[in-house]
Amino acid sequence: MATVEKRVACLEGQVDEIIGRQEAPTQFEEVDPLLERIERRFDALDDKLSRQFRWLMGLEITTLIAAITLLARS
Repeated sequence: MATVEKRVACLEGQVDEIIGRQEAPTQFEEVDPLLERIERRFDALDDKLSRQFRWLMGLEITTLIAAITLLARS
């Protein structure tokens, strides 16, 4: 009977340890705010690059139209 009681006590200890781990915050929960912050910064960078690309395309198209107009007058 003593070995059965030891085994049950050992199992209870393991179960308590598992329950304790599940209740504690995981590593990922601590990293989630950092990942969200990084995601926001990438979104802001993407928006900025999109705006700059539109400006660049507008300038190039304007320059192309001006060059074509000058060539057409000649």
